[in-house]
Amino acid sequence: MRDYKGWGWTSYVMSNGLVRLAVVPEIGGRVMEYSLGGHNFIYVNPRELGRTYIPSEDSPWHNFGGYKVWPAPQAEWIVGGGGWPPPPNLDFGRYSCEVCVDSPDSSVVFLESPVETLDRWK
Repeated sequence: MRDYKGWGWTSYVMSNGLVRLAVVPEIGGRVMEYSLGGHNFIYVNPRELGRTYIPSEDSPWHNFGGYKVWPAPQAEWIVGGGGWPPPPNLDFGRYSCEVCVDSPDSSVVFLESPVETLDRWK
């Protein structure tokens, strides 16, 4: 766990010397780096570096970049219909994180989202 690349978030970084993966639990469990040979193939929004937000009923969507898994179908994200924005606690809430395996040939990180408690998304 560390502030990887000066991003301003606590990151979990795994690498086998060729491929590197960095996940950030503080902003919705996003994968913020998937690099091969030192080149990151995932966009990181420099305007959002180090920022975190508290999920609320009127939270706007924040484009941190990274790779994010959202629940499906999107059309059912909001009670009564509507597919945007994504559920705030799931999208940018603080996830718990546990390193399950960390050995020279294998890494496993378990991320768990907070429960979405906001009425609009229940």
